[in-house]
Amino acid sequence: MIEIFSALSPPPVTFRGVEIELKIAAQQLYIPVILGAVSTSWRKIAHSTHFLWTSFRWTRLTIKCPPALLLLCIRNSGVLPLHLDLHYPKYQEYPKNILIDPSVDNELIRSIPRIRVLKLDCPPLAWSLHWEKLLSLHELDICD
Repeated sequence: MIEIFSALSPPPVTFRGVEIELKIAAQQLYIPVILGAVSTSWRKIAHSTHFLWTSFRWTRLTIKCPPALLLLCIRNSGVLPLHLDLHYPKYQEYPKNILIDPSVDNELIRSIPRIRVLKLDCPPLAWSLHWEKLLSLHELDICD
């Protein structure tokens, strides 16, 4: 079952340093959550299969970043490296110490050392308070 789940959740594709978006409908849905909605046994498998939860992408097309979903990813990814791709709305003011949302920030801050890939578009200044904690970082991309 884990092999089937992993086939449904492909990693980002990179070609010559450029990430290629897969144009499939399933990409717009959050696969681990959908798999967990099938049945209780699938939910147990999905929630205990840590690598399914290691990537989180939030774009401006998403009206609001669902903090509960990010929190679920952080917790269910166990101790595995995280890949975060966060596109904040342009020209939005954020409180001084907020990374995403107060309901998830403490857990996110504790997990910063596990972040391997971090892509930030129009991030709040609060991220600058945590650069030194990015101990596992392999790739950083920041756009304004």
